[in-house]
Amino acid sequence: MEVAWSLSRRIVVNPVGENVFVIDFSHKGDRGYVLKNGPWSFDGHAIILVEFDGDARVEDIAFDRLPIWIRVFNLPINKMNMRVAIVIGDKVGRFVEADVDDNGRKIGRYLRIRVELDVTKPLRRGVVLKFGDKGIEDWFPFQYERLPDFYYICGRLDHVERDCLEENPDGKKTGYDSSLRAPGGRSFGSKPSSFSSTQASFGSGGGGTSVI
Repeated sequence: MEVAWSLSRRIVVNPVGENVFVIDFSHKGDRGYVLKNGPWSFDGHAIILVEFDGDARVEDIAFDRLPIWIRVFNLPINKMNMRVAIVIGDKVGRFVEADVDDNGRKIGRYLRIRVELDVTKPLRRGVVLKFGDKGIEDWFPFQYERLPDFYYICGRLDHVERDCLEENPDGKKTGYDSSLRAPGGRSFGSKPSSFSSTQASFGSGGGGTSVI
């Protein structure tokens, strides 16, 4: 990880549980870089980062949140703004930030929104929005940047096929496929892992219509 993250100083990795580690950063800038530039993956599996102050017990830390950039397509040009980004972000998970200019706007093929996902819930494939009181409901599809592996039956990131409780005996299409992945991405390692750190902890880990 030290090499993959291109860190300026060495890190110390200490196992503290099953597939859970504490990573001690010796440089504050390295820690900030790793926390801000995720999601990271190990052999395709999500690495979930959780900040903590060292007072928490490992079993009390919830490794269930993953910050990630989503791309929202087909929005009207005048709706590619911070206000709409916040509404969408909070429908998907928890809004973190948006890729907009100093005026809170963005013109392009899609609007980029960074959100904090709950990995125990299915991925959202898009969102239904209605702009204005007389607006028509429309579907706005998503792509996720650097999306870790997820199970195509249930659309969740927190488990693999053998642990899934969803059944699909007829092999029907579920709507989940590789089209949710935005082009490009980074991964490292050779098998699943989870992490936690003294200044950062790590672990592996659309309904409704909004009127805007």
